[in-house]
Parts: sequence; C-alpha cells; structure tokens
Amino acid sequence: MSDIQRLAEQLTAARKAKGLSQEALAQKLGMKQSQISDIEAGKRNVRVGTLIEVGRAIGLELVMVPRSVLPAVSYVIKSTDAASDASEQHSMYESWTEEEDTL
Repeated sequence: MSDIQRLAEQLTAARKAKGLSQEALAQKLGMKQSQISDIEAGKRNVRVGTLIEVGRAIGLELVMVPRSVLPAVSYVIKSTDAASDASEQHSMYESWTEEEDTL
C-alpha cells in the first residue's frame, strides 16, 4: 500500500469517526463532494494547505516527524487508539449491563 493510499484511508476513517458524510465535510470546507471523494480515493494530488484544512475539519493535525522518532510516535498512537477502543468497549458494556438491570 502506498503512502497516499494509507493517508487516504486515514482521512476516510477519521471523517467517518466524526460522523460526517463526504457531502457534509465538503460543505464545511466549501468544497465539492466529488473533491472529497477523489482525495479519499487517492485520485487527487492536493496542496498542503488543503490537506491541513481537511485534516483539521475532521480532528487531525498534519505534522512532520523525524524518521528517527517515528517508531516511538507510532507506538504512542497505537497505544492511544487501543486505550480509546478499550474505553469505548467499557462504555458499551456498562450500557449493556444497565439495560440488563432494568429487565
């Protein structure tokens, strides 16, 4: 998988996690839905400024990371994602057990 494909997948996942459709994101940014679709498909080369705007609109920040620290940054990101997943699972479990208690 290319870097562009990986980036496109991350943008798509972040947009969906925010509960935004391509159309809603496009409206938020003053763009066309087809532009968002092309970006997410990796079909469009975007300016850095556009990438920053799209990222910020879906809660992401574009940063340059020295390659020498990339493994550490990747580890922190994965740990944060795992903690977030565990928190979501715990919340789902709590709501499920509360529903059982009311039965």
